[in-house]
Amino acid sequence: MRIKEDMEIKPSLDDVQKSADEHLTKLTVMVSEIIGINLQGKETLVQTRLMRRVRKLGLQSLDDYYTYFEENKDLEIRELISIVTTHTTDFFRESGHFDYLYNHLFPQLALTNQPINIWSAGCSSGQEVYSIAITFLEYIRSIKGTNSVGLKFKVIGTDIDANSILECREGIYPIRSLRGLKTELVERYFDIGAGPLLGKVRVKDIVWQLCEFRECNITNKPVNLGTFNAIFARNMFIYFYPKLIVKSLQHIYEHLVDNGILFVGYSETIPNKAVPFLSLGKSIYKKQPPKLKVGPWVSESSTSAKASLIRVLIVDDSPTIRKLIGKVISSDPLFEVAGEAFNPIEAEQILKKGGIDLITLDINMPGMDGITYLRKIQGTQHPPIVMISTISFEQANRDLQCFALGAVDYIEKPENLDILSKAEEILSVLRAVASSKVPIDEGSFSGSIITYNAMSSSQDLIALGASTGGPAALQVVLEQFPSNSPPTLIVQHLPKGFSGEFAKSLSLSTQIRVVEAIDGTLLAPGFAYLAPGGRHMKVEAEQEGLRLVLTDEPFASNHKPSVNYLFQSIAVLKGTYRVSAAILTGMGKDGAEGLKAIRDRGFYTVAQDEKSSVVFGMPKVAIEIGGAVDISPISKIAEQLFKEFHKKK
Repeated sequence: MRIKEDMEIKPSLDDVQKSADEHLTKLTVMVSEIIGINLQGKETLVQTRLMRRVRKLGLQSLDDYYTYFEENKDLEIRELISIVTTHTTDFFRESGHFDYLYNHLFPQLALTNQPINIWSAGCSSGQEVYSIAITFLEYIRSIKGTNSVGLKFKVIGTDIDANSILECREGIYPIRSLRGLKTELVERYFDIGAGPLLGKVRVKDIVWQLCEFRECNITNKPVNLGTFNAIFARNMFIYFYPKLIVKSLQHIYEHLVDNGILFVGYSETIPNKAVPFLSLGKSIYKKQPPKLKVGPWVSESSTSAKASLIRVLIVDDSPTIRKLIGKVISSDPLFEVAGEAFNPIEAEQILKKGGIDLITLDINMPGMDGITYLRKIQGTQHPPIVMISTISFEQANRDLQCFALGAVDYIEKPENLDILSKAEEILSVLRAVASSKVPIDEGSFSGSIITYNAMSSSQDLIALGASTGGPAALQVVLEQFPSNSPPTLIVQHLPKGFSGEFAKSLSLSTQIRVVEAIDGTLLAPGFAYLAPGGRHMKVEAEQEGLRLVLTDEPFASNHKPSVNYLFQSIAVLKGTYRVSAAILTGMGKDGAEGLKAIRDRGFYTVAQDEKSSVVFGMPKVAIEIGGAVDISPISKIAEQLFKEFHKKK
């Protein structure tokens, strides 16, 4: 009888489990509603994390914790939020976003000389915030000596987890978290810990003072934050309910300045039908007004503001394509669509009125095609031209003539005519060309051929990298090469359909044979090997000599082929090599680090000078980081490359 009474009083194991499950469900639903994260199906994960809290509090079960939570709800809710949210991230995670800040956003904002404000929403443990600040400081270093050095800058990091914010404010991290960072960045911006901080690092004050951290729930309308030039909301939306994604995007939209930039995670997309954002590329969006208009940032009465814009003429026979290109151009506050033309004949009438700074030109148009027009205006004073056209395999040889006839760059129309997917490429090229005041034919070849005597005791190699303006520059360089030149490797940023025909066109005006690279080819004197569009190229040393390797492997570059990829493979060659490498005109920084690696190895390097560069981007960065032994005009690059081979080993 006694046993029976005990059994009636003591709850069964099933009852205990049922009670725990109910409390777990209540806690999960409650925190899910607060933070907007869908935790359905993740009860086991939540339970595992909650049990750590149970043990820390000296409690026995989830039932005990639920009682404790109800008694201390105002304080414990913050701990509960911290328990179920994730707080792991890395410095410079998804590095393409920081490249965009450095190469595009900061230079653009520097022109205004206004304070730069950035918001990192859901900043977790703070590495993203400090990475943004370091990127800004690196940009300031790159423009040292200009008026932009006095730019005011602030980055605000927010997170729903109060514990994370406390960690952010400390700015102390395990030293292992800096793996992969360049040594110079670690030395400039981090103090290595000792004593109690052994094995840790702390961000230096120069970084820390640019950063501010606040507790904030982005699903609720943030207050007292102000407006921002850019907002990072990365790897958050993948956890949110759809309605909360839209709600959060609306809050972000309100806190962005006109044409402000939104960064989301690489694996995320946003429902831009709900909130007007224009995709600029992989996980990068620009705030748009509710109704897009040409030049929406300029008041019609503000003639001085309109005068400062870069005025672009769009020439294409398709009204749809003209509209889409205009939409892309109008999304950037640097540009204004000044006119549209059905073909070059109409364009000439617009050009007679003046005031055009840049032209985008199609090739296939009725009445007069783009190649015919380029041939007609060759040698005349004319605004720079960027080709935006479809590449036809059958017409690739003809289309390539646009470079020889003076076009600065060529952007391929996507097959599905989704011009907006090319928005960032179009804007990047136009910005680069707009910043250049160099005639395309500056620095012509004098007509002399260089002499070269190979040394039997060594293996000689030449490497060239180029981008915008490169086709014309490469021709000037290669025309001076003797027929017995060392094997020459070339990376030129070109669309896929162009590399084969471009190699053939270069061969017509050179003493050497220029060919499109083929995987597995053994390098031979008298040949230049051009990397195929869309594939990386490197060299590997074998017993027989140097062999070409073409790959599609992932590489930290916005370009395929990448100049850095080739140059870095050369920098690690072992043996009795003599190497000369040059980086030529082009936007961005591809090849700069690789050129420095080649120089650090003890090989010769040269960068094209600013005066003869169509776009002084890649050479400028290479020079700034110490990658170039010499700086030369394009007409002297070949002479400099061979000068090194005339020296005794």
